[in-house]
Amino acid sequence: MATTTRGGTKEIGTALTRLCLRQRSVEAKLKSFSSAFLDCLIMPLQERVEEWKKATIALDKERTKELKRLRQEFKKRQFCDSLSTSGSIRGHKKHSSRSFSKSKFDFFDSLNSKGIYGTIGVIGHHHKSTSSLTRSLDSEMECNERLLMLEDLEKKAVRRALIEERSHFCLLVKFLRPLIEEEISMISEISHIQEVMDSLQKLTVDPFDLPISSETVISNLKLNKNDTSLASWNLHTPPSSPSSLGSRKSS
Repeated sequence: MATTTRGGTKEIGTALTRLCLRQRSVEAKLKSFSSAFLDCLIMPLQERVEEWKKATIALDKERTKELKRLRQEFKKRQFCDSLSTSGSIRGHKKHSSRSFSKSKFDFFDSLNSKGIYGTIGVIGHHHKSTSSLTRSLDSEMECNERLLMLEDLEKKAVRRALIEERSHFCLLVKFLRPLIEEEISMISEISHIQEVMDSLQKLTVDPFDLPISSETVISNLKLNKNDTSLASWNLHTPPSSPSSLGSRKSS
């Protein structure tokens, strides 16, 4: 109504029309934002929650199973090695206690009777102790290898857990992206409303300050010389201002 009058409210009416159009646009953007919030974030997350729980439980079960298997193998091997070591030590002690006093005489007797080759049996005892030491070293190396395998298993489990956690948040950001885009579009539309409000503020700051179009209407009022009644006033409608046309097109 303010736009169609020939008085001093045409520019205000144009600005109000732009404000209404911007408000409708913001309303549409808000509906789109609400729809995106439900369709792009809430519903997909609800569908993924159970899947994420199952994946986490599966990772934990797999890690526990592998860890239990390695620990059992490690304990079994360690127990067998301890039995073998203790048995060899007991046998070596018994044998050394029996033949310690005799071994010296046997060595010289065999040397006198059979020569250097007669000492092979005596030297063989030293070879047995050396082989026992070698087995102990091999067992220790094997234990170290199993410890490294256990450490590697833990590292792989931690890596899988971190990747699973990171994939959850990457998917969350993917779901948030269309929602944020709708929000940015709505905020951009609100900035246009701010421009319209600034224009209305300038137009309505002083009601006594008439626009140029109103001054033109006043200047075009002419009185007929033959009749001084109100019906004899000639009112010429001024042309539309370029600013109002531009404002309407921009909206």
